[in-house]
Amino acid sequence: MLIYVVNGPNLNLLGTREPEVYGKTTLKDIENELKTLAENTGHEIRFFQSNHEGAIIDTLHEAGTINKADGVILNAGAFTHYSYAIRDAISSVPNVPVIEVHLSNIYARDEFRHKSVLSEVCKGVICGFGEKGYMMAFDFLTRRIKLMRNDSEIKIFSGSASREFTDKICKSLNISIGASKVITFSEGNVYVKVEEKVRGKDVYIVQTIGLNPNNEFMELLFWVDSFKRSGVNSVTAVIPYFSYAKADKKDEPRVSIRARVCADCLETAGIDRVVTMDLHSAQIQGFFRKPVDHLYAANIFCEYIKTMNYKDYVIVSPDEGFAKNARYYSNKLGVPLAIGNKQRLSHDEKAEIIGLIGSVANKTAIIVDDFTISCGTLIEIAKTLKNNGAKDIYAFVSHALLSEKGISSLNNSPINKLFVTDTIYNPVIMNCEKITVISVAEMFGKAINIIHEKDSLSELFE
Repeated sequence: MLIYVVNGPNLNLLGTREPEVYGKTTLKDIENELKTLAENTGHEIRFFQSNHEGAIIDTLHEAGTINKADGVILNAGAFTHYSYAIRDAISSVPNVPVIEVHLSNIYARDEFRHKSVLSEVCKGVICGFGEKGYMMAFDFLTRRIKLMRNDSEIKIFSGSASREFTDKICKSLNISIGASKVITFSEGNVYVKVEEKVRGKDVYIVQTIGLNPNNEFMELLFWVDSFKRSGVNSVTAVIPYFSYAKADKKDEPRVSIRARVCADCLETAGIDRVVTMDLHSAQIQGFFRKPVDHLYAANIFCEYIKTMNYKDYVIVSPDEGFAKNARYYSNKLGVPLAIGNKQRLSHDEKAEIIGLIGSVANKTAIIVDDFTISCGTLIEIAKTLKNNGAKDIYAFVSHALLSEKGISSLNNSPINKLFVTDTIYNPVIMNCEKITVISVAEMFGKAINIIHEKDSLSELFE
């Protein structure tokens, strides 16, 4: 930490004037003591002697805007404790905690301490003789900064469904996965345990809801509960794929809006934030009262598409529902867009393409979609594209829930290559020559780091 020690007028007289009031230690003695303390605790300290009010104000602005000090110990001097200008200067740098020090023992009395207008904006007021006052202030300030920053330490834990993905995230951030344990008993009960101290921390639990959604979701609830009972400051649920996002509406009589039920369960368990990617229905963010950070694979896919040097190609949305997302690809890559007209008559995961909007003749077609289970929709739109004159066909899909049957269907389809992300650990796709996995773990790592630093995620969407 970088700590500024800002001293006001006349403090160079310490140790020589009224020792019964101000103590016998000189300002130089205090500086030496603080330097030793800072070195022993791994901090950096800088001293500023300000001989007038304006110099104190300039130093405070520098601490907040130029060198980004982590905290300030301020002894403004006898009269500047009543300076509204200094008070306003402290207010202008709210992210830098300031501790006010009074060396005179008379300021320990309430009638004097409460007269200081600086106490309105400082994080604490310390009264003490000589170096004792500064030492107390240094200790209080460093503890306060650690509390504000939560030690600036990102704590990321993995659920059983995302161990490999979490490992990639942590490697991108150069940190270790949090110690934890998951046991599934013979009758199916799940036991989770956090195996390190997390009290007061901001923790991130990574658990995709994918191939085994009910068990994975219940395990996530248990993780959130265990963290909350461990006294953490906050829990962010990082859900790379949120399976129940498909169930976003009541489109038939007597059915459940499952995405809303899941949102309610997560909030009841105690989540403070959700990070996810390519929700099937983006509007389910509104089911949560807590913040939801919605990431997209589109930029990563677009950069990959550029490297493939496709000639004369067109982006294809398999249906009207994904048309808006597909248009983003089309605009970003500067190529035409075609849209399939799909209908699904039942819940058997079989789709029928009954038409195509746009020209694909003699072009390379690139299908984009958010997830695939059986490859049914992708294969049907691929057949339609071939019938309409498309040359080569590629597909970019965010989440791959493919079974062995789906792999077999893909291998016998007109699709040349399927590109997916690693949001779901799916062993059956690993040996399929038609499938290439593109990792989005680094993007999630950046998002977690940005959230932890309380910055804006907008750079991930540019």
